[in-house]
Amino acid sequence: MRFFTVLAAFATALPAAAQTITITTPERTHPASAVEIKELMGELVVEIESGGKKMSLKCMDVVDMSMAPLAVSRSPGATDVQLVLWTGDSVFGTLLDPNPAKEGVNLQSASLGETVFGFDQVESVRFLANRGMWPRRRPDDVKTDLVITKSQDMRSGTLVSVGKAGVVYKSKVLRGKEVTVKPEDAAIVYTFEGGKQMPDSPKTLFAIVQMTDGTALQGTITELKGGALTFTDLYGNVRKVGAGSISGLYFKNGRVMYLSDLAGDSVRAVENANYIRDPAKTHPSDKAFPWQRDRNVKWGKLSIRDQEFRKGIGVHSKSELTFDVAGAYAKFEAMVGIDDCARDAECGSVVFVVLADGRKIWDSGPVTWRDRAKAVSVPIAGAQKLTLLVDWGDDFESGDYADWALARVIK
Repeated sequence: MRFFTVLAAFATALPAAAQTITITTPERTHPASAVEIKELMGELVVEIESGGKKMSLKCMDVVDMSMAPLAVSRSPGATDVQLVLWTGDSVFGTLLDPNPAKEGVNLQSASLGETVFGFDQVESVRFLANRGMWPRRRPDDVKTDLVITKSQDMRSGTLVSVGKAGVVYKSKVLRGKEVTVKPEDAAIVYTFEGGKQMPDSPKTLFAIVQMTDGTALQGTITELKGGALTFTDLYGNVRKVGAGSISGLYFKNGRVMYLSDLAGDSVRAVENANYIRDPAKTHPSDKAFPWQRDRNVKWGKLSIRDQEFRKGIGVHSKSELTFDVAGAYAKFEAMVGIDDCARDAECGSVVFVVLADGRKIWDSGPVTWRDRAKAVSVPIAGAQKLTLLVDWGDDFESGDYADWALARVIK
């Protein structure tokens, strides 16, 4: 659930030498040497300067503003973590000692500085050095806080603290005895869902602020001035981020919606990566490749023939994702292809299909790992359900890592 309200101007002039700015609308891409976003006659607009010329765009028509590339560390330390919030937001940073004034996770973020997120706001704490030991999905029926170690031990209990010294919890099995798991031994911590804190669902235009360190927070923009972006996140915390730390801004509840940003209850998934068996007849050895938001199905960047994409959906054949679009959109667009994670094995052959209310409206034909990204642009006016199907190709490869890059619906 997310919320955005325009409270004040969002304005700055960013020189081209400092950052390259690109503003994308459904119709075209606009390069800019400087931008200013502000409220004008009751509506938020972005004013662009490029080549000495100026123009204005309504923020309702803006898909995103790209300002700097991501620069996420590939060699994380034992105390480097990713916090996943109940809002779906994500924060990267290094664990600090617990803050005695506030219960929760205290960390040093490259983009946010020192900050604390309460346990009621955090869905999971993920230790990046042990990423290979993360479960593919949150375990069902988690009735307590849950610590999973890199050896795959599952420890139930109540969190006391998460800090640079480790994860401290009161063990359910040991009748409340405090136990510490060192950072180098921890894989992931799941908090009890019953204690979660969720803000109201969004009703108006709002923004996702993507930071260069990988952090992504949604909230209310106040201003971008003096080299700093000030905004209020969904939990009411005022954040101030240096302009150089901003990778991009994504507007939501406007004319364009990325399918990867739709809430989980708006998506139905039917997946079967085992072509030799009906999905109803599963086997313990069967592989599972759950669909991923804004990354490929192997958790890497979305990339098709060396073309990287910030937004999109990664799947493995056979995959059928159905989105509730409620007749609100006129067009569906995407770039589709086999992700580059399949190139080393020289495998991957699929067919992409788009259906509107169960009726096929687009078919890619055979697509292999050798092919460049293929553009999709089809009308879906009046459709209640949009289905993205990836079927097995002729070779029935196990490496059918397919991407719906930049998958979005447009009003």
